[in-house]
Amino acid sequence: MSPTRRRRRWALIALLAVAGGVAAAVNWHAVVMEIDISPLAPHEPERSAQHDAESPSAKPRSGGKLDAYPETVARPLFSATRRPPVKPQPKPAPAPPPALPEGLRLIGLMENGPDDSRALIRAGQTQGSWLSVGDRIESWTVRSIGKDAVVLEAGSHSHELRLYAKEKSSKPGE
Repeated sequence: MSPTRRRRRWALIALLAVAGGVAAAVNWHAVVMEIDISPLAPHEPERSAQHDAESPSAKPRSGGKLDAYPETVARPLFSATRRPPVKPQPKPAPAPPPALPEGLRLIGLMENGPDDSRALIRAGQTQGSWLSVGDRIESWTVRSIGKDAVVLEAGSHSHELRLYAKEKSSKPGE
């Protein structure tokens, strides 16, 4: 085989390798490119008369009306203003509730009439305190006092202190 023929063969192989690399790059780009397929609000985009006159591709070739293709008109394929879709921002996680005081316990309840109830609450190793609705214990506020429970609230979080532990049912199936 002559040296000229060998050079041509290597040039052809190199050309095919470059063409294969370009094809692979185009395919990779097509796979990772995001396309906005979300539905659009049903409104007519505002367009100027000058834009309509300058754009011969805005008129359908089949003789149909553009009103029949609102999604296509709203998202022109070859437009300078076309951009990838905007990803929605993740919602921030809700703030965790403030920590309950260590050793918080409901010791007793007292009712002095329909609107005057008090709860004896102890936090940690301290002596208990009689609290009414609206009183605070650290960052928690007493919201309601019931017959056997007190509801504490801090911001949008609430916690129920029970005088007695809930009894588990001894009946089968419950």
